[in-house]
Amino acid sequence: MAKLTIMPQKMTIEVSEADTLLSSLKKSGLSIKSSCGGCASCGDCIIEVLAGDEFLSEQTFEETKLLGNIFHITKERLSCQTKITGDVIINIEKHKQKEVAKVRKTQLRKSKDIEQKVREPREPRDIGFKKPKKFKFSEEE
Repeated sequence: MAKLTIMPQKMTIEVSEADTLLSSLKKSGLSIKSSCGGCASCGDCIIEVLAGDEFLSEQTFEETKLLGNIFHITKERLSCQTKITGDVIINIEKHKQKEVAKVRKTQLRKSKDIEQKVREPREPRDIGFKKPKKFKFSEEE
């Protein structure tokens, strides 16, 4: 088990080496944006590493594809792809907890509304098309 310190909340949690940061943060009750659900295709779950970058897992191909190979400059990683093996300090300030929770509640509400709606079969309706007139052909013209 490794210690993960989360800023600006100044919160410390125990993290299993098998879990990604995204799953560990969600288990601890923190809201992290993630449109793709942890598949490394959206780039929403970016976190900033403040200390302990030597205890981070190697960047995956998908992560490098999204963020590039500039971790040494930005200190940003995808939380869905990052695992830790030692004590690490991260910053999740970009993921404002109230806003993320509000968006998540809205998405849940919409998905429940969609599930509750029962689609009724449509009945054919008259749209107002008129039957075309017969073409009169005469050889005199």
